[in-house]
Amino acid sequence: MSRQRLTTLFKRVVRQSARACGWEVRRFNPDLALDAYLPILLEELGVNCVLDVGGHRGEYATLIRTHKYKGYIISFEPVEENFNQLQQRKDGDSMWHVYRYALGNNNETRDINVSRGTNFSSFLSASDYGTRIFRPHIPVERVEVVQVRRLDDVFDEVTAAIDQPRAFLKIDTQGWDLEVLRGAKGCLDQIVGLQSELSLQGIYEGMPSWTEALSEFQRANFVVSALFPVWRDSNFQLTEIDCVMIRKQ
Repeated sequence: MSRQRLTTLFKRVVRQSARACGWEVRRFNPDLALDAYLPILLEELGVNCVLDVGGHRGEYATLIRTHKYKGYIISFEPVEENFNQLQQRKDGDSMWHVYRYALGNNNETRDINVSRGTNFSSFLSASDYGTRIFRPHIPVERVEVVQVRRLDDVFDEVTAAIDQPRAFLKIDTQGWDLEVLRGAKGCLDQIVGLQSELSLQGIYEGMPSWTEALSEFQRANFVVSALFPVWRDSNFQLTEIDCVMIRKQ
């Protein structure tokens, strides 16, 4: 048997054995997973500052740190319980800074609905679809009063330690992403890429459709770089996608 046939047979056996154990083995392809794609993109864009909007408890920041991103991370999280855990998680990382306020289109005070599963907390109310699909995590347990700031009003302050910021804007705000974009118009020239979670099904009342959101990002001079599925419901209907975009040159 030739070496090529032996190699092919070996690969087949490994893949079949891995699948039997619930794993998938294949040639590395960064387009297959967000956590594989991001490190390559951040390096290619020369990103030295990741703006982690909707920082929750530090999951995203920890992800990019795990994948060798060494630049600044600036996390924004308004919910008190989440912020406290976020602050603990970043301890010891001198290049990770956290702020306890939300970002939006206006400097104001707003009520935020804190969900049972706090990653669903939102300024908006859950739709019937969202309530049905994400029960028991999406019901509101309490309401907190939080501060909202425009990104272009705080950008210079939060990036003061960074020489010539080249920022990547990650937004995961449960239906509020376009409000964040609208409040960043004065600093968009310093944002070289962004990531937004787009909902193909309306999880919250009054949230923009994914096509409306995509159109507004494109009007702000960003173009799609990659798309990754986030969630499918029990009917295999795609509910959310992570959309990674870069500033159009």
